Order: sequence, then structure tokens, then C-alpha cells
Amino acid sequence: LEQEQELVNDVRLLLVAAAVRNRLSLDDIVDYYDLSKTECIRYLARLDKLRIIDLLPGNRIKLRIDEAFHWLPDGPIERFFEKQVQGQFLRSSFKGEAESRLFLFGLMGEASTRILIGRIRALARDFTELHRTESRLPLRTRKSVGLMVAIRPWEFEAFRPLLRRRENS
Repeated sequence: LEQEQELVNDVRLLLVAAAVRNRLSLDDIVDYYDLSKTECIRYLARLDKLRIIDLLPGNRIKLRIDEAFHWLPDGPIERFFEKQVQGQFLRSSFKGEAESRLFLFGLMGEASTRILIGRIRALARDFTELHRTESRLPLRTRKSVGLMVAIRPWEFEAFRPLLRRRENS
């Protein structure tokens, strides 16, 4: 909780944390972002103190977090994401060359819903593996990419007043 709170309290620290999570080196970070080398090393030292990375000799970076880690449910990072990132990410027409949005809805049983959740988790594993593989490519050949796939029980809010009350609901 304290780690997450410290990250969301300092946007530059959060930026450096995201950069090292994306396997950028110190040189990559200072080349890509408006941070001096000294400033970046200070943030890396804070991440080391928070036990998110090990700052090694020569300012090399070793991630201490597993690629499959998750933020705390309803923790500071998740709330930051919901408040700051999610809306911004969805404010797009998704019509660009490297963009796609698909929204489907329908009535499904529990078994089918579980199958889809399993496929979403498999897609997340694929994303993580591709991210790991691509981290070996030069930074100039990569672009920051966001992927959001979600599934949940959902009813269009405008339809709710029109729903007939069921006895077993």
C-alpha cells in the first residue's frame, strides 16, 4: 500500500517506474523523457528503496516485480488508473491504423462467461510474452501500446427503468 501510494504521489516517480517496467535502461529513459541523468538516478534509487527494482552497479536496473504481478485491488494504483488513465484511454475513435475497439453484449450463461474470462487471461499472458520479447528491440522501433479487454455483468443504464421486476432477482 505504501509503495503504491508513493508512486501515485509523484508523477515523475510513476513515469520512471513505468519505464523500468517496460524494460528501459537509464540511457533510454533520459533519451526518451525530459529527465536529467541525475534526476533519473534519484528516482531509480527511490524505486530501489521501495524494493521495486535493484539498482545495480553502473546504474543497471533489475526488476524485482514479477511480470504477472497485479496492483492491490482498489489500491492507490488501481484508483489512479480508474480516475486518470481509463477515461483518457477510452477518449478515442479507435479508427487509427494500430487501433481497434470492439464492444459486444449479450445474454450468456456462467460457463460461457468463465470460458471468456479464461481467454482474456490467456490474451494477457500473450501480451506479457510479446512485451518481454519486444523489450530486446531498440527503443526507437517500439511504441507505447495500451490494451484493455474487459468483461462483466452489464446492463445498459437507460434500459434499467424498462426492466420488468422478476420475483427471483
